[in-house]
Amino acid sequence: KYNQGLEFQQDENFYAASQYYLEVVKDNPAFTEAWYKLAECSYKLGEFDLALQYLENAEKYERNNTKIQNLKGMVYVSLGQIEEAQKIFNDILKKAPNDIDAHFGLAEIELYEGRFSGAEDEYMEALRRQNTNRKALLSLALVYAERGNFNQANANLRQALSYYSGEAEVHYLASIIYSIEGDYITAEKQARIAVEVNSNYDKAYDMLSTVLY
Repeated sequence: KYNQGLEFQQDENFYAASQYYLEVVKDNPAFTEAWYKLAECSYKLGEFDLALQYLENAEKYERNNTKIQNLKGMVYVSLGQIEEAQKIFNDILKKAPNDIDAHFGLAEIELYEGRFSGAEDEYMEALRRQNTNRKALLSLALVYAERGNFNQANANLRQALSYYSGEAEVHYLASIIYSIEGDYITAEKQARIAVEVNSNYDKAYDMLSTVLY
């Protein structure tokens, strides 16, 4: 059941994945990873209060798990509880300065508060620690594109595409970035590649509609 949940989650069918994970924790309430995956799915679906409940269940069995703490911080950001989120990320970095997800969390706070340069610094910090990190490369590309620095955006984007050309999400985000730049031909191409890689990737179809019409 857990593996079936993983398959549905990989395809971004978060509702179906959640049903399998719920069956898992019903059979084994101490299965921390299943609680964490339930929280991930709820977070993706925008069900933030529910995500917090699942994370609290996970914490009963693994209180000091930084993965759980990082997701909890991201949920707090989404709920607008910035002080709580910032404390979580800073506490993690005091113990583990190289924790990339905590840097991403602080970057999200900077973006939430409209400080693009601060977000850029945190993404760069993450990239220094792992220079092929997909999320850091794509997030930086988005930040640069939003700020009109298209040369730097394209440099990061090319890196991400060279490392992760087989991932639909990368091409989808590339489509968004090219669309921001006004290059709708390349944006359409990237959205079509995303669909070819994963025919169930609904967001890529939405992006195609946007750039075509």
